[in-house]
Amino acid sequence: MLEHARRSLAEMWLASEQITALRDPDTATMRPAFGRSVASWLVPDLPRRFRSEAPRVQFDLREGAGHQVFELLTTGEVDLAITGRP
Repeated sequence: MLEHARRSLAEMWLASEQITALRDPDTATMRPAFGRSVASWLVPDLPRRFRSEAPRVQFDLREGAGHQVFELLTTGEVDLAITGRP
């Protein structure tokens, strides 16, 4: 039961975030996941550059191995996946 409740809450949170983003995309939360291979050289600069255009956007960054990043993307837990070559 607990796992079902967690998934339901996660879906409701996601729906709420998407509705908020549709109403005001400048205050949305961006949820990217990235592989360890790009963590040190690519990822640190992305939020800073993005915020120069949309300063109120929040970021929920996730790091993991390539297969973990792919899993987060396929389950809808993140909006964007950035990885290196397989």
